[in-house]
Amino acid sequence: FFFLAVILLESVYPATPKCHPEDLKALLAFKAGMSHLEHWHGTDCCNWDAIRCNNQTGRVVSVAFEGIGGPDSRFNYDRMKGTISENSLGKLAFLEQLYMNTVPLVTGGIPTSVGNIPTLKELVLDKTGLSGPIPASLGKLSKLVLLSFTGNKLSGSIPHELSSLQHLQSLTFRESSLTGSISSLDFGKLRSLTDLDLSYNAFTGSFPASLFGSVKLKTLSVSHNQLTGHIPASIGKLTRLEVLDLSSNKLSGGLPSELFHLKKLAGLDLSGNMLSGELPKAARKFPASALMSLSLDSNNLSGAVPSELSRLKKLTGLDLSSNMLPGELPGAARKFLASSSANNPGLCGSPLPPC
Repeated sequence: FFFLAVILLESVYPATPKCHPEDLKALLAFKAGMSHLEHWHGTDCCNWDAIRCNNQTGRVVSVAFEGIGGPDSRFNYDRMKGTISENSLGKLAFLEQLYMNTVPLVTGGIPTSVGNIPTLKELVLDKTGLSGPIPASLGKLSKLVLLSFTGNKLSGSIPHELSSLQHLQSLTFRESSLTGSISSLDFGKLRSLTDLDLSYNAFTGSFPASLFGSVKLKTLSVSHNQLTGHIPASIGKLTRLEVLDLSSNKLSGGLPSELFHLKKLAGLDLSGNMLSGELPKAARKFPASALMSLSLDSNNLSGAVPSELSRLKKLTGLDLSSNMLPGELPGAARKFLASSSANNPGLCGSPLPPC
């Protein structure tokens, strides 16, 4: 009777599978190249901190190192030190998530073997000491939806192979020392992309035409780079755009009126460029929109500030400083007097000096 009861219990509550031998081998290879992983002990890696396994198969599906301690972590990994070998994490054949956040002492290159994980959906390597180029092999991650490299010491340009990531929704290469032209990516093939952040790098060149084929984009930031050329009128095709930040580049020319017809746009920052021309020509047809923040400061804009600003009922932030704007400041802009008038000595009208 006792043995029958055990069999019945096992059929109702099957034992949780232990770590698969191949995954154990890969994680032990990773541990061998790292310090401060002494708490990884035993042979059941599914019970190790930062590791999550599939309950049915015992295969490792998530590896998540948080330098500040994640919600499911008992440890901080900001002291973890070493390099990631080719025969370690890249050998986790069923991995879906790989997170390394705020682990500055993890150095060396990104293993090319990571690109051989067919199941990987989320790859986040933020605030690490990783350096070298982005492996072209990452273009084989056909199921990837999230790719983030922020605050690293990478080099080189974005590999063209990443254009193959048709399911990618969020791409962030922020503050990672990347160079070259962003036109190395064929954005027209990234059909699922909604969020793109390439800010704080050293990208050069102009906007690729393919970028404006990413019609699902909601946020676009390429601020603090060295982009040149004009803002093309085709930016008006991004009708779902909610945040656009092109600040601190070397953009020139006028403001396309199409910018001010993006009805979902809530934040627009074009400050710190070399934009010129008259504001009324760009903004005369302000539609009733969602715009809450508008920053055009530190350019070469001229012409009177358009009275049509009064149509922007949701506007809570306006900065037109350090331009060459003359004439009377319209009533809608007077509540932002300090930022609107600074270094625009030609502006006038109450409470400024009379015109």
